[in-house]
Amino acid sequence: MTNYSVLKEGRIFLGSHEVGQQALTDETIDQVIDLRVNGLQDAPNKYRHLPIGEGEQTIVSLKHNAQTIKAAYEAGETIYMHCGGGNGRACVMASALLIELGEADSVDEAIDQVQQIRPTANVRPEMASVLRQMYEK
Repeated sequence: MTNYSVLKEGRIFLGSHEVGQQALTDETIDQVIDLRVNGLQDAPNKYRHLPIGEGEQTIVSLKHNAQTIKAAYEAGETIYMHCGGGNGRACVMASALLIELGEADSVDEAIDQVQQIRPTANVRPEMASVLRQMYEK
């Protein structure tokens, strides 16, 4: 049984920091994306720290990270993205990616899809608001 979720079959996975090693063992992962503000600074070369910032930095960092992860996906890379528990920032990023990839037409649809694959998803109202600012202008 896995403790991480599959956003795109065989290509994009999400979960907690703690089960990242399980994903690396189970899947062929090219990049591990840490979305935590206080993520690891000195880590293995597959690791990228792309924090989703707080306050005014939230929209800038979320948009940048969504585009960066989308580009890696389109380049054929396999990605495991995580936050602390795998239910907050990772699920916000998954929602943004679904919109960026054209697989959801609205923020609500994207969040619903993420909650279907990860029932513990918790997209806080302020993060949903940022997603709406980005995608529902």
